[in-house]
Amino acid sequence: MFDKKRPKKANIFLLSIILGSIYLISSCAPAPTKVKVTAPVGERPARIKSVNAILGAPGKEAAIEITSSKPAPYTAFKLAQPPRLIVEIDALPVKGLTGPAVFDGRIIKAIHFQSIKDKPLCTRIIASLSQDVEYDVQENDGTIKVILSPKRPVEEVGKPVLAAKELQEDIQKLRVKVLSGDGDLSSSKEMAKKLRNMGYKISLIDYAPRSNFSQNTVYFAAKFQNEAKRLVLSLGGNAICKPITWSSIFDLIVVTGKTP
Repeated sequence: MFDKKRPKKANIFLLSIILGSIYLISSCAPAPTKVKVTAPVGERPARIKSVNAILGAPGKEAAIEITSSKPAPYTAFKLAQPPRLIVEIDALPVKGLTGPAVFDGRIIKAIHFQSIKDKPLCTRIIASLSQDVEYDVQENDGTIKVILSPKRPVEEVGKPVLAAKELQEDIQKLRVKVLSGDGDLSSSKEMAKKLRNMGYKISLIDYAPRSNFSQNTVYFAAKFQNEAKRLVLSLGGNAICKPITWSSIFDLIVVTGKTP
């Protein structure tokens, strides 16, 4: 009987070893780790911290200053009827921010904000204007400054026309003589033709006392220096002007030269 029980004890011992091995293996295996996957967070949009209306000399200059938390893309432009200055900026106003009060409506009447449907992270800043303006935009480290000044009126067309008419009348009053200073009378005739086309009335065409003038020279009587300078500019080239130092009945004397 003793021999028959031994195998049973051996089997029990072997079973204990197997069960112990299984326990040790299971207790040493690492537990599964839960990995939390975090979606990448997009960069936060810029925030409009303040919008101020800055007034310069009354009726002469004003400015809109927009300060944001960081530099942001923007577009500035004008609209007419009624006149407005628009700044569209890729930023959102901080909570509670409203348009600034405007105490002088000579240039800026009011400023307000407007959201843009197709651009949820963009804000439209609208400045209602009392008149048409010229504007200049300056940017520095998150601050946009739009300087406004009244648009200069277009000069009346009649004024330059009137000035040209008066100038033509003054030219026609001048007493002008044309002399050949290169020994060839045809040069003085050509000069006289040119001056007539400019509106000058030529009183006399003749030879100069000498024929070695190197350039066209306009001699002027007292009080007619400005007229001489104007004619020299019109002639161009190497033309010069000099005062008349002898007695003469002419206001201007034009002498042709060999190298005009």
